[in-house]
Amino acid sequence: MNQTKRKSREATYDHVLKYTGIFGGVQVLKILINIVRNKLTSVLLGKVGMGLSAVYSNIGELVNSSTNMGLSLSSVRNISELYEKGDDEVVSHYIRVVRTWSFWTALLGALLCLALSPLLCHFFFDGDNSHIFDICLLSLMVFSIPIEAGECSILKGIRQLKCLSVVEVSAAICTLLCTVPFYYLMGMRGIVLALVLSTWSIAGCHLFFTTRFFPWRISPFSKKVFKEGLGLAKLGIPYMLAAIFTTLATSFVFGVLEDDGEIGLFKAGYNLIFTYAGMVFVAVEADYFPRLSAINNDRIKTNAVINQQIDVCVLLMTPLVILLSLFMPHIIRMLYTNDFIPIAPMAVCAIFHLFFKAITLPIAYLPLAKGNSMMFLVMEFLYDAAYVALIYFGYHWGVEYIHYSFDTIPSGGLVGTGIGLGLAGLFDLIIIFFVYSWHYKFRFSRRTLKLIGLEFVCVCATVPFCLVGGMRVLKYSFGLSALALSLYLAWRLLSKNSDFLKKLLNKFRHSSNCDCCK
Repeated sequence: MNQTKRKSREATYDHVLKYTGIFGGVQVLKILINIVRNKLTSVLLGKVGMGLSAVYSNIGELVNSSTNMGLSLSSVRNISELYEKGDDEVVSHYIRVVRTWSFWTALLGALLCLALSPLLCHFFFDGDNSHIFDICLLSLMVFSIPIEAGECSILKGIRQLKCLSVVEVSAAICTLLCTVPFYYLMGMRGIVLALVLSTWSIAGCHLFFTTRFFPWRISPFSKKVFKEGLGLAKLGIPYMLAAIFTTLATSFVFGVLEDDGEIGLFKAGYNLIFTYAGMVFVAVEADYFPRLSAINNDRIKTNAVINQQIDVCVLLMTPLVILLSLFMPHIIRMLYTNDFIPIAPMAVCAIFHLFFKAITLPIAYLPLAKGNSMMFLVMEFLYDAAYVALIYFGYHWGVEYIHYSFDTIPSGGLVGTGIGLGLAGLFDLIIIFFVYSWHYKFRFSRRTLKLIGLEFVCVCATVPFCLVGGMRVLKYSFGLSALALSLYLAWRLLSKNSDFLKKLLNKFRHSSNCDCCK
């Protein structure tokens, strides 16, 4: 390989590591804030209250998904392309179009939530009409979500990634301050008010930063703006339908579980895996997606960027997965309370979903980058169908058989839901690889395939020993050995293909040799 190609490759790895590091660091701060919030929430509300909060959040997401036209996804791609051309007036006008359509979708969602509140109450609460007023209040939450999503898409489109990281931390702090007082003073009666106030505060944080670049202006009654946004809406409708499928799938899973307590446990386990550990994936959406959109017509560059992103995601995710598996009960006690210990085996089984997602997610952005929304819709539908089926059968199979293997943690069918989540991740990887290999000519590089295989061995050497009782010595022996091998693989690849680690070490050496340290 000649020097020019090597420098290009290093620059790409450095870029991926830089922004993964930035957003990963931000996610660590968010996680610390959310640890405090979830700990207080679990103490103040218990698993039943957390289950009720999950149901209300799901109602809001369902209504929002049904009316948001997928603007937050389709607008990022278009804003990014216009921003690349450097015409500020065109970008400013297009942002006005995005904000106008975001406003109308927000209003439509709020009105729909009000109109359908009796029906939603019947569907989610088995005809208990005492929740109708709370669902009406959720219309305020539904109104704020598209506004926040539109402003977030603007920051991503104009590549203000550091600013976006500040917004994320600010929003997490506001959510903490807006939820815990309501839970403390009102208990479960304060859940809806806390959701409404927290979503409005998040939208306010985004507006505070975006208006510094583009003042908030809309043209709600302009025919020209309406027509210009039609193309955006048409492109986004399949994304909207995909979001509806995902929300309905979650609603069905909640219906499979027996009561609010089990829903609370499942939601806590799901958040533990996909919210906390998912910090690695944040940079994929914020930085990787706009970069992939800019080169989507060049197949060779596209494959190279995807493989490099997979390398970094897998290298960062595997050590995290191993650590979560080894110390899951301790992590649950730290994040929640002892009442949530039954989710431990479920979360360990679902760990495989995280590993598979580290491979799948960079590939899954291909149709988004190319503007092929129908392909994205079909793939999301297939995944959601498999997700529901696997969790349904896993839950009922788990009730009959699996919980007898865990005499110390009576988790019942929740273990089956964890296995279902892991299998759903595998299904998603297989079908996305075969379909996109055929349709977009995507190919794994040899280096990436080798890396995936070695890291998968590390995960498989850890998880089984974490699920079987009485094998603590083998658990930590194999787990820590796998962790050491995974870290070595990361060091070896990144030191060869990136200057990021060298620069980091040089900064550390410089700081240790400064006068103030002597």
